[in-house]
Amino acid sequence: MKESDFYVLYSHNVAVKGKDKSAIYNLHKGKLTFVPNTLVDVVDALRTTCIAELRSDIATDDDRKIFDDYLIFLEKHRLGMFIENPEQFPPMEKIWKNPYEIISAITEFDCFHQHYDLTEVLMQLDQLTCNFLEIRLYNTDLDYMKKVLKAIYYSGIRSINLVLEYMDGLEREITEIYTRNPKLECILVFKSQREIDFSEIDSIKFTSLTLEDEVLHIDGDEYIINTKYFMEAQHHHPYFNRKVVIDRFGNLKNDLSFRKIFGNVNGSEIAKLLAETDYKDLWTARPDNVIDYQNDPLRYCRIYTDNLKKVNGVYTVDKD
Repeated sequence: MKESDFYVLYSHNVAVKGKDKSAIYNLHKGKLTFVPNTLVDVVDALRTTCIAELRSDIATDDDRKIFDDYLIFLEKHRLGMFIENPEQFPPMEKIWKNPYEIISAITEFDCFHQHYDLTEVLMQLDQLTCNFLEIRLYNTDLDYMKKVLKAIYYSGIRSINLVLEYMDGLEREITEIYTRNPKLECILVFKSQREIDFSEIDSIKFTSLTLEDEVLHIDGDEYIINTKYFMEAQHHHPYFNRKVVIDRFGNLKNDLSFRKIFGNVNGSEIAKLLAETDYKDLWTARPDNVIDYQNDPLRYCRIYTDNLKKVNGVYTVDKD
């Protein structure tokens, strides 16, 4: 480190300011380093102003001591590098691109009441280039489930999570169902009458919990720290973006827990509902445009699941 040096963070390290503190995201290792906001100010300044010049502008000895401590911190933690030519190391462009019209979908279905045609809905999701699918079955019917899985075997859907309500005899067939369907990432059986050990296949789990017990609940303190999620959060709301949710009655929603309905798949095709309603509105509710999130230094890695409402062009959490 020389007095004539500038400083730049490594391209995979990105500083995000919050109200009271900042976080430096290591997008390669999936780690966070929390730092004072003033340290981020120093890092920003050192991209265009060398150490000697920046120190000369500091008025007091105490502030110069803090500045030098920051330099020691940066050198010790190797978050970036001291260099003479910062213009040769531009920051990472914050671009997110995805060619798929729908990225993921959740479908609830009651095998006993059958309020809509699940196979037809899954075919529509395939036409919309859906990649990731979660199917939640109530009153599980094995024959019907096998029929559905067979219908989408050759679809473009890449991976499937299967969530099933327990039924007698399911444990005897579950391994074969899993091994015969390579798109199945995991199978979760809820309301099981007993705990069943499937240690030979980690992707199969039986639990006595119900969905109402929040067995699938996402904790608000869960984080995803990687380049893909970070870049998506610059432009979209990662939890809602290009996601289709259909409840057991065939209602289209942004989330199963929300009250607002955007139509029913019995009356219209999914593509038509997406085009003719404001369903997609939450897709673009990026964290910087949500009043409740915009001062959170973790806003580009936290999984936000709140319902939102739009007021004067910005979003806020809907607490009603």
